[in-house]
Amino acid sequence: MSIALPTSEGYVPSATGVRLYYRRLGRGPKTVVIPAAAWWGSQADTLADEMEVVLYDPRGRGRSEPVTENTPVGIDHAVADLEVVRRHLGLERISLIGWSYLGALVVLYAAAHPEAVDRIANED
Repeated sequence: MSIALPTSEGYVPSATGVRLYYRRLGRGPKTVVIPAAAWWGSQADTLADEMEVVLYDPRGRGRSEPVTENTPVGIDHAVADLEVVRRHLGLERISLIGWSYLGALVVLYAAAHPEAVDRIANED
């Protein structure tokens, strides 16, 4: 049964200036980061009973700022955005959950930043 856990939310400025929405909840010795806060909603609350959970919306999705014709997009920017979120929130080592395109994102992030990744869960 999920109990009320500490929650915060806000925006992280990406390297290209796009503001990325995040939601942080729970506490614990481990942290899991999940791209696509808009899709998960409150489903991550049960995970937050045991660990810290950070959900964020990639650029142009959910509550993050929309992309414009001048906004750079692509997997390289998505990997960089994930690193900006991790650093902004002061997270040292994280686990990641991703699927489909976001599965590719978490795998590429883990390859680029192995020192920051504890585990990944990937479904493609």
